[in-house]
Amino acid sequence: MFLGGPSNREEAAEKVADKTAYEDYRPHLASYIFPEQIKTLLRECWHKNPDRRPSFQEIIDRLEKIHATLQEKIVLGTCCSCMIL
Repeated sequence: MFLGGPSNREEAAEKVADKTAYEDYRPHLASYIFPEQIKTLLRECWHKNPDRRPSFQEIIDRLEKIHATLQEKIVLGTCCSCMIL
């Protein structure tokens, strides 16, 4: 999903779902595709303990801040503009 296709083409979807639910499997987040703030937020959303995950309002607030930061970098020409939030 994060790379434009299945996270593991060699494994059946059911096996990947089982690994995610029971073995804490998470897809690799390539640093050249995702800004560090996005990777951090995704990892927090994936926390095994639901009480440790951010609320939807916190997710929205953080994404808005990340978006504003990326927009500033695009205007300044210091960031690739191909990432869309």
